[in-house]
Amino acid sequence: MPSRQEFHMEKIRAHCLVKLAPQKLETVVEEIQQIPGIQNYSVITGDYDGVIDIEVDSMSDLYELYKKIEKVDGIVDTNTHVVMKRFEFQ
Repeated sequence: MPSRQEFHMEKIRAHCLVKLAPQKLETVVEEIQQIPGIQNYSVITGDYDGVIDIEVDSMSDLYELYKKIEKVDGIVDTNTHVVMKRFEFQ
C-alpha cells in the first residue's frame, strides 16, 4: 500500500473569464479580492473584460467559489476553464 506521502494532491487551478457591466471594474475588484481562492484579476482585451485566476484545494471548493463569483455585483457573464497541466518556464 502506498505511503501517505505518495498521495500528493495538486491544487485545482482555473481561469474565470468575466464580462462586466459598464463602470463596474472597481466594484468588482473590491469584492473579489475578499474571496479566498482568488489569486488575481487581469483586465484583458477581446470578448471578455477580465480574467480571474483561481487556486483551490478541490473541485467542491471551486464550485463554492464559482457561486460566490456569480453573486458579485457587476459581473454579468463568466466562462471558467480548469487548468489540466501547467508548464512553468524561467
